[in-house]
Amino acid sequence: MSNNFQLTISQLSLRYLGFENLALENISAQSRGKRIGIIGPSHAGKSSLLALLAGIAGKMIPAKFSGSVRINGEELEAWRSQHEIALLLQDPASQLSGLADTVYDELAFSLLNQGKSDEEIESAVKRATDQLDLTNLLDQSPNPLGLAAKPAVWRPDPAGSHCHCPGH
Repeated sequence: MSNNFQLTISQLSLRYLGFENLALENISAQSRGKRIGIIGPSHAGKSSLLALLAGIAGKMIPAKFSGSVRINGEELEAWRSQHEIALLLQDPASQLSGLADTVYDELAFSLLNQGKSDEEIESAVKRATDQLDLTNLLDQSPNPLGLAAKPAVWRPDPAGSHCHCPGH
């Protein structure tokens, strides 16, 4: 199996509910490679595109889109049903859900939204926190943690990649 991806975006538009302006308007692009970079100026729609690819826009954040996104020839939803995507934001603090009372709940948040079982969630969080030696923080609030601990707790690499992709 090749590690290359082919991303094809055709006439993609995205509007967040409650907003008049489109976040993405009639975007078409094609790219292939092991890694695909998305660059552009502020407010160009990079984060909105990534949120759509990760399944956040339209599910967790109310939005409607039109057009098509295909990965390796498959429609985005079909491809995503067989693969998991983790989204890493530039600012680690912006990755907090704002809904979790403990570090455990924060790490479990995306898995819960993916419909993972309690056993899968517990296993993934334990594996990630064991690897990062953060088990002692699980019962603490994620908010008052020192800056040195925050990136390890919030960053998908490596904790989140294990939490978002339990089989990896």
